[in-house]
Amino acid sequence: MKNSNRSPKNISRNFKHHKETSLSSKNKNPIATCVAAALFIFGSSSVIANPDHEGIVSGELTLDGNQESINAIINNNNRLTLIDDASAEHTAVNTGSTFTLKEDSTASITSVTGGFFSLSDSSKANINTVLSGGWLEVNDDASITETTISSDIEKKSIVRLYQDGSATKTTVSDNGILYVSGDSRAEDTHVTKGGELIVYSESLDQTLKNTHIAGKLTLDSDVTLEGKTEFVSSATVETTGHLIDNQGQLIFNSDNDIVIEAMIDGQGSLTKENPLTTLTLSGTGDAWVASYVYSGETHINAGNLKLANTHFFGSPISGNPNTRLILEKSTLDTTVQGSSVFIDKHSIWNMQGDSNIHHLDILDSGRHDLNNPGKTGNQLIINGDYFSDNGTLIFHSQLAGDDSVTDHILIKGNTGGHTNVQVINVNGEGNKTDSGIQLIEVRGISDGEFNQVGRITAGAYEYRLGRGKDELSKNWYLSSDITDYSLDSVPEAELPEILALKSDNAAAFSAKLADYALQAVGGVVDSFTQPETYAPSNAPELTAPDPKRANAAAFSAKLADYALQTVGGVVDSFTQPETSPPSNTPELTAPDPKRANAAAFSAKLADYALQTVGGVVDSFTQPETNAPSNAPELTAPDPKRANAAAFSAKLADYALQAVGGVVDTFTSPEQTGQTTATPDSTPKSTDSAVKPASTPKSTDLAVNPASTPKPTDLAVKPASTPKSTDLAVKPASTVISSAKTAAPKRQTLVHTPENGSYIANIAMARNLFTTRLEDRTGHYLYKDIVTGQWQPTSMWMHTQGGRSQFGNTVDQLNIKGNYYSVQLGGDIAQWATNEQDSGRIGVLAGLGKATNHSHSKVTSYHSRGSVDGYNLGIYATWFADQQNNTGVYIDTLAQYSWFNNAVNGQGKVEEKYKSSGLTASIESGYTFNLANSDQLSYFIQPNAQITWAGINAQTHKTADGAVVSYRNNGHFVTRIGAKAYLQTHDSLNTKFTPFVAVNWIHQNQNTGTIISGQGIDNKIQNSTEFNVGVESQIDQQLHIWANINHQMGRYNYTDTNALVGVKYHF
Repeated sequence: MKNSNRSPKNISRNFKHHKETSLSSKNKNPIATCVAAALFIFGSSSVIANPDHEGIVSGELTLDGNQESINAIINNNNRLTLIDDASAEHTAVNTGSTFTLKEDSTASITSVTGGFFSLSDSSKANINTVLSGGWLEVNDDASITETTISSDIEKKSIVRLYQDGSATKTTVSDNGILYVSGDSRAEDTHVTKGGELIVYSESLDQTLKNTHIAGKLTLDSDVTLEGKTEFVSSATVETTGHLIDNQGQLIFNSDNDIVIEAMIDGQGSLTKENPLTTLTLSGTGDAWVASYVYSGETHINAGNLKLANTHFFGSPISGNPNTRLILEKSTLDTTVQGSSVFIDKHSIWNMQGDSNIHHLDILDSGRHDLNNPGKTGNQLIINGDYFSDNGTLIFHSQLAGDDSVTDHILIKGNTGGHTNVQVINVNGEGNKTDSGIQLIEVRGISDGEFNQVGRITAGAYEYRLGRGKDELSKNWYLSSDITDYSLDSVPEAELPEILALKSDNAAAFSAKLADYALQAVGGVVDSFTQPETYAPSNAPELTAPDPKRANAAAFSAKLADYALQTVGGVVDSFTQPETSPPSNTPELTAPDPKRANAAAFSAKLADYALQTVGGVVDSFTQPETNAPSNAPELTAPDPKRANAAAFSAKLADYALQAVGGVVDTFTSPEQTGQTTATPDSTPKSTDSAVKPASTPKSTDLAVNPASTPKPTDLAVKPASTPKSTDLAVKPASTVISSAKTAAPKRQTLVHTPENGSYIANIAMARNLFTTRLEDRTGHYLYKDIVTGQWQPTSMWMHTQGGRSQFGNTVDQLNIKGNYYSVQLGGDIAQWATNEQDSGRIGVLAGLGKATNHSHSKVTSYHSRGSVDGYNLGIYATWFADQQNNTGVYIDTLAQYSWFNNAVNGQGKVEEKYKSSGLTASIESGYTFNLANSDQLSYFIQPNAQITWAGINAQTHKTADGAVVSYRNNGHFVTRIGAKAYLQTHDSLNTKFTPFVAVNWIHQNQNTGTIISGQGIDNKIQNSTEFNVGVESQIDQQLHIWANINHQMGRYNYTDTNALVGVKYHF
C-alpha cells in the first residue's frame, strides 16, 4: 500500500495553528461585536426559562449538572465549557473563542464563525454552522447532526471527526473540509462543488454511509462505504492505494474521468454512468494479489471502465453494447455480459463462467482464458466482431471425440487478425474425431487465422487445430486424425512411410491395387512407374510404354495413384477377390444405376478407367492362372453386380471391397469433357508385354481411336480437404454401393512421441542386463600352480555399449536409443564329478543407463526418455567337458533389477517413475570339435536360450492426468543359433579364439504401453543377429574377450552393440 500523502502529524499541526490563531485574535471593533450579539439574542425564537447563562461570555465560564445557556456569545479569548449534562442553545462562537462540550452535554443551533468548537465524552450538537475559517472537532463518541461547513474567505472551514466521533446530515460547501479519521463515522454527507471530504488515519477504519459527492473525495486511509456512495457532476477522487470496503452501492456519474488507485473489497456493487467519461480502477501491478475483489455486481451502464495495472476478481460485469471494458496490463477473473472487451498487451481475461459480449479485441500479448484450471465447458458468445493482433485464446477441453466437453466461442460477426490458440486437456483420454471438436464457430466473414501454440495431447494421441472442411471451413476444430495433418513439413524420405501407416503387409495401397490390375488384365500393362519408396519387394519392372498411352502413366499406376488420393491413405489388410472369368462381353452403353450422381466408388473408378485408357474395354477374359492362393470365397455377391463383367466393373468391385465404402468427392467424366465410348462387339487379342512368374492369358484391350484420353487431375489436395474412408475389407454382401449412404471414415490417430519413449524405456530396461554365458565367462581353464589341477577362472567383468534403431516398429514414430552397462561377477562355488566336467555357481551385480529419443514423423514433436539402474543376480553353469571345450553345457541365470525412469516430452513436464523385475534364463548348447591341426582346432556350437524378461514399470499418472501402464508384465525371448570358432594352440598359457555366430531371436509378445486406455505397440517380434568376436587368454591369470553384435528385423529395426570383457584370477 502506498503511504498517505497527508500525514496525521501535518494535519495536527494545522489544527493547532488554526486554534491558536483563532484564540489570539483581538476584536478591533467593539461596536460590531455588540451589534452581532444583539442580533443573535433578539433573533432567537427559543427561550429557556431562567437560564444559568445568557448573552456575552467573559473569561472562562463552565456550566455543569443541569445548567443551561442560551444565546451565548463567545468572543476573543473567552471560553464556554459545558460538562455533566449541561446544555446550550443558540451559541455564537466567534473568532478567537472556544466552545467545549464534555460528559454528555448537548448544544443546539451553534454557529462557529472563526472560532473553535469541540465535543467529546458522548456529547451531542445539532444544527451547526461552521463559517469563515471556523473549526469543529468531534471525538470520544461525541456526535453532530445537521452541520453545514463553508467559508466565504480564503481560510478553510473545518470539521474533524476522530476517535469514534460521528456526524449525520453534513453538507460540505465552498472552502469547507470534513475530516473523517480515527474509527469515526459520517452519514448522509453531501459534498458540493468546492467542498472536500478527506478520510485519513494511521491504522483505524472509517465509515461513510450514504455519501453524495459533487466536490472532492480524498482517501488517505482505509474506509468502509455503506449505503449509496455517488459521484456526480464535477466530482473528483484522489486515492493513495488504501482499502475500500464497499458494502453498498458505489456509483460513478461524474463529468470527469476518475482514477481509483485503491483496493476494493466487500459485498457491494459498482456502477459506471455517464457515456462521455472513463472510470479507471488502478492497482499495485501485482498480478498475484487481487486489488478488486468485491462480490457485488459491476454495471457499465455508460462510458468506459478501464482496469489498469491491477487484478480484478469475482464481481460479475455487465454492460450495454455501446460500453467498453478495457484491460491495460491487468488481470480480469470474472464473467462479462453485454459490453465490448478490449484486452491490451500484458493483460489477461480469465473467464469464470459463460459470457455474452458485444465485441472482443485482443492486442499483442493479450490473453483470454475461457475457464478455470481443471474445469471445462464455458461458452463465450460474441454478438459482434472479433479481432486479434497476435493475442492468445486458452481453451480447456476434455479431449476425446467430436462430442468432447470443451470451452467454446461463438462469433456472430466477422473475424480478423491473427490469434494464438492454446488448448489444455482436462482429464481427457483421447479418441478419434470425425469433423473434429469445435472450438470456434464463426457466422460472419471468417478472415481471422487461429494458430495452434504448443502441443495438444490426450492420452496416447496428439490433436491439431485447423479449419473445418467444406461448408464448415469458417469454423475451427481439434482433430486427432492423421489425414488432417499437412505433410508438407515431412521429410521426403519419410512421406511414403506416413502414407503407408498401419499397412499390415507393409505395401501401400497403390502397389496392392497395381498388383491386382496386372493380374486382372492378364499382364497387359505397357508402362508402370512404381513409387520406389513404398513399392513392395515383388513390384514388377515394366518398361516400353505403349504409344497408345502416351501422355498418361500406366493404367495400374494411374488408378493406384488416384485411389491413394481418393481414400487419403492405405489399407490395413489385403485380400484378393474372386477372379472367375466373365461369361460374356459387357455392355457399357448405359450408366450403371450405381453411378447416379457420379458418387458410387465403383462407378467413379470405372469412369476414371475409361478416361485413362482413352476408350472402352471391348473384351475381357479373366486369367484363371493368376488367381492368388488366398482369394476369398464371396458366396453372397451384390445382386446389382450380377452381370457386371467388364474389367472396370470388376476392378471397381475389388476396389470397393478394399476401401469398404464410397468416396465423398469425385470429378465425373462429364465435368472433364470425357464422353463414354460405345464398345466394339468384336473381340481382339493383345499379347502380354509383362512376363509374370506364371504366364497370364491375353486380354483384348482395343482402344477407340476417336476417343481422346483426358486424364483426371491427380494433384494431391491440401491436408485440410481429403476425406478418408474405412479401408477394412468387407464381404461383397456388406459393401456399400449407394452414393446416398455415407461410408465410415478410416481413422488413424496421431500418436504422441511420448509413446515411443515409454516403449523404449521398458524395452531397453529389459535388455540392459540380459547376458549369455559367453558374455560372462568364456570357456577357459587355468592350471593351479600349487595343485597342478585345471581350474575354471573365477572373477570377471564386462562392459557393453550400443545403439538401437527402432525403425518403423512403432507407428508414426522414429525412435533411437543408446545404452551402456557394466557388470561384475565371480564364482562362489565350483565342483566336478570327473576329470572332464566342471560346474560353478556365481554372483553378479551391474550398473547401467539407457537414453532414447522419440520423434514424430507426423507432427515433428519429440520426447526424450532415460533409464538408469542396477541389478543383482546369481548364475550356475555346468560343462560336460570343460577341458576340451566340447560336449553339452547348461547355463542358468536369475537376477533382479531396479530402475529409475524419466520421460520428458517437448513442452511437457518431465515424468519420473520406477520399474523393476526379475529376469531369468536357461541356455544350453553342444560343442562339436570339427577338426584339429598342429596349431588350430575348429569348433561349431549350436545353442539355444529362453529368457523371461519380467521387468515392468509401475502404473503412474502424468502431470496432464494421463494414466500410463503397460500391455504385459513381461515376455519370453527365445534365441536359437549357432556359433563357429577356432582356437589356437600356441602354448598352454596363451589361447586365441575368434568366432562368428548367427541367431534367430523371437519375442512372444509385443512391448507396448497403454496411455489412458489407448494401447500402442512395438511391433518387432523377430530379428536376426550376427555376432563377431574374439576370446583371448593372455596368460594363466588374465582373459579378455570382445565382440560386436548386430541385430536386424522387420520395420527397419536394428540394434548394434560392442562388448568387452575381462576375467582375472588372483
